[in-house]
Amino acid sequence: RRRPARAGRLGPKTGNFSIQFSYSKGERNVYDCVRAAWKMNMDTATQYKLVLAHADGIVLGAYCPEKWLPATRENFPWLPADLPRIGFFGTKANCCNDYVGKRVPEQYRQKGAANPVRYVNIKHSETP
Repeated sequence: RRRPARAGRLGPKTGNFSIQFSYSKGERNVYDCVRAAWKMNMDTATQYKLVLAHADGIVLGAYCPEKWLPATRENFPWLPADLPRIGFFGTKANCCNDYVGKRVPEQYRQKGAANPVRYVNIKHSETP
């Protein structure tokens, strides 16, 4: 079995979001799995220009968030209730083919990490 090629150098302001749990249920598509609901700071989230959705270390989608919003049922109707989290509305990234189907570099997908979000090239830290 061939391993997927590793994703190229991740650009500045990229967020890597593991959707392993929600995507494996098969109830929603990649975009809906990655866009809500994340426990993260709104100010930090709005800095990111590219969001990569991955499961099992393989990128399944790349999106450009246009607007971050509170994770409420009004914004994301499939949520069971309003949550103290956030999500985004966005579009498929033009560079999508540069990442989809490729492996996320090891340093951005640490096994056993409790937080499913990894930030790349942020000034203060790589993790929230």
